[in-house]
Formats: sequence, C-alpha cells, structure tokens
Amino acid sequence: MKFERTDAQLEYLLRAECMLRPGTSWLFKVASDGLAYESRGMRVRADSKYLLVSTESFACSPIARPVALTCQGVHAVLLDVPAALTPEWEQALKQFQVTQAKSIEVWPAGLAAVAWDGEGYGEWLASETPTLAIRSDHSMDELTIAMGDGPSLSLTLTDTPPGEAVFVELPPLPVGLHKFSVAARSGSSADSEVIGDLDVVMRVREARPWSPGSTSHGPLEMELDPAAPSLEQLWEGKAAVLVRGPTGRQVMVRVQMFVKAGEAPLFERQLPPVTLPLSSEEWTRHFEAHIKNDKSAQGAYDDTHVCEVELTADELGVFTFRCEREFTPLRWSLRRDSSGFVARLRDDADSDAPVIERYSFETPAIGEKLPSVVEHNVPRTGGLYVATSGDFKVAIVVPPVVETLADLQFEPRVDVRGRTVESVAQLLALARLWNSARHSGELIGRARQRLISRAIATRIASLIAGDNWSRCERDFSEKK
Repeated sequence: MKFERTDAQLEYLLRAECMLRPGTSWLFKVASDGLAYESRGMRVRADSKYLLVSTESFACSPIARPVALTCQGVHAVLLDVPAALTPEWEQALKQFQVTQAKSIEVWPAGLAAVAWDGEGYGEWLASETPTLAIRSDHSMDELTIAMGDGPSLSLTLTDTPPGEAVFVELPPLPVGLHKFSVAARSGSSADSEVIGDLDVVMRVREARPWSPGSTSHGPLEMELDPAAPSLEQLWEGKAAVLVRGPTGRQVMVRVQMFVKAGEAPLFERQLPPVTLPLSSEEWTRHFEAHIKNDKSAQGAYDDTHVCEVELTADELGVFTFRCEREFTPLRWSLRRDSSGFVARLRDDADSDAPVIERYSFETPAIGEKLPSVVEHNVPRTGGLYVATSGDFKVAIVVPPVVETLADLQFEPRVDVRGRTVESVAQLLALARLWNSARHSGELIGRARQRLISRAIATRIASLIAGDNWSRCERDFSEKK
C-alpha cells in the first residue's frame, strides 16, 4: 500500500503495523473477540488457539484441523493448544516449525496463606509451615528451589506429567522477609533447557492477638461472581452478589448510574434495606423489584456506562462495587414518549450502514427491512428490532403499548414450511435471535418473548417428530 503524498511517520506506521512477517508461514492467535492477530514470534502458549497459515500445504496431523480460507495461494490449520503439552504435541509443533512459550506457576497450598497477591508475594504466620504448589505446562525433569544465599533444594522428577502440580513443603522460617527462586529444567544434563525461573517473596510474621466477635475479614464481607461484573451482567441478574455479616443486621443499599465516571449521576436511588446474610437469589430479587422494574431506571439504563452499588452497615463498614458497560459496536436504546416507544441505534464503531429489520410478535419469523437511520418510531404493537453489521448482530424486544385487555391478546404464527434440514436450521437460528435479544425490563415484553420462543420450539418439534407430537407438547404446556 502506498500513498500519493508520502509521509515519513505514516510510512513507518504502515511498515510496523500493516506488514506480515517475511517468510512462508505466519502464526495468528485467536483472541476472545473471535479475531486472529499475528504472533510474530511464532511461539504458542498453552491453553490457547492459533491459526497457522502457510503458502505450502500442511501434512496431515492429528493435532491440527484444516481451515478453509477464501484467500487463494495459502493454506491454514487450527491449533487448539491444550493446557499441558504431550510429547505428540511437541513433535508436531517442531514439524510445523513453531515453538512453545513455556511457563511455570507457583501458588500456596495446604493451609491458606494469610495473604497472596497471585504474582509471587505472600504472607505466612510463624506458627505455620509454608507449602508451595508448582506446575509447569511442559514436562519437568528437575526442579530447583533456592533461598537467597542459603541452601538450595534440587528435586529429580521422573513420573510427573505436564500440567500436574508438585507440592513442596518448606522448612520452618523465622520472622522476616525471605526470597525463594524456583527454576524448572527439562532434558538431560547435556541438553537441558530452562523452562521457567520465578521469584517468590515470602513474609513470615507473628499472629495478631484474637479479639472475640471479630474475624480476619472483618464483620462485613461481600463476594462477587464474577469478581468484576459488567453492567449487563448486573442488569440481567447474571452477577452473583453475596453479603455476609451478623445475622439479622440490616444493610442500606444505594444505586447510582453515570453516563461518565466523575460526572453527576444520571439516576440515583436509595433502596429499602436488606437483612444479613444476603444470598445471591435474594439480591437478584431485590435488585429486580426496586431497580430493574423501575421505569426511571429503565430509561436511564440505555445511556448508562457506569453503575455504582454501595452497601452501608454503619460501624460494620461500607462496600462499593462498580459495573461498567461492555463495549459493543452496536447497541439499541429505548425511550418512551407520549405516542409510544422510540428505538435508537447507537453506533460506537461508525459501522457502514447497518442492516435494520423489524419482526412483529404475530409473525416472528418474517423480518421487515427498515431504513438505516438512527431512530425508529416503534408501532404501538411493538416487535423485535435487529441491527446487523458484518458478523455482529444486536436485537432488542420492544413491548407493545397496552391500553385495553384486547391489546394483551396475540397469537404468534411461525410460518416456516417444508420438513427439511434447512427449515430446522432456520428455526434454530430464529430461536437464537429471539432468545438473545435484550428486553427493556417490562413484564409484557418478557412474556411475549417467552411465548414466541415456545412457539418456535413447538414448530421445531412438529418438523422433526410430526404434528401429533407437537400437539401433545402444546396441550401439556397449556395444562401447566
């Protein structure tokens, strides 16, 4: 690629970032976003996926799966590297002219350490005997543990397979700071290879006096799973929040939503107090009843990028956790005005004219193409709005505007004909689209989403097992 007007900085950027490594083979690591990025070192890591591309065809290998490319003149295989490499993997990687980035891992074992940062620093009490677990993703023949200027311990390992932990009990240590060096080697002494070399800093201290009624973690303890939940996980009830403390004690909960961190909150609400201990199920019900079903919170949610939850128990302590919105190139937001709902498509990646479709609740298998504009005035009957840009697709269920009992009644018709494999695959893709769509939190929209998913499942059953089976399933479902 060249430009008519040359620019030294731009030319350097193109050479550094937009050119493949010279040679006949290239290695690409498959990231969490599904895209493969070039790894110029031609080194693979355990428990990762790689795409190996070459101008020459690959020989058949049990560890490599051929991948079809639309680019002519090159061939590709997928390498799904396991957590620990077997001799078969090592031999195959040598044939592919790919090396392994070997690593070693150390963590406390036995009685839990007083503190461990996950990076090689820990604290133990003087009354305890530290025990370390050591694991390598490659076969180890020798393990050496050395302590500063003191003696070293060398272990010969003969039957330890890759990925299996080795436990080492250290001698009693005096109070103070100690530094250990852990090294692993493979191969014979003549051609031995260092797999890893890791320093572990250990602080040994006296136990603090015990006070009645207190714990090492304090009287108030909170647990999150995942440890840093996203805004979507918190909103959809996919984040587990557990709060432990004195039984019967009440905790105040405050929720704030921000467009940007540091600005004034877009939404703020003091929730009714909760009683300890608070389980994950009780938290989900509490959050849904007082935040997710609140129309003000629903209106603020689409513009929110950061949500802060504060739990206060006076002298017992205060916990605050933040949930940030996951980045997506496209995102639907919903607002309500006097005439009904307005669906707005937010494009954070400046995508090229995304394709927008609307599926009605009555005919959920038929999509109506809409203009590629930012805002759409939703009919009072609501529906499913879908935006597609490349391989990315985002959908939202817009509930109907209900003014009379007649507005609640509807009968979905899944019009997919022909008992073929293609028809079943089409219905499965349709079910995935409806089930993965986000809803605004209103009960009517969620109820219709469930009814349509059930109608699609019934239609799939009729195509596979026949109308009689489908009729029996429908009758059983109506009796429940």
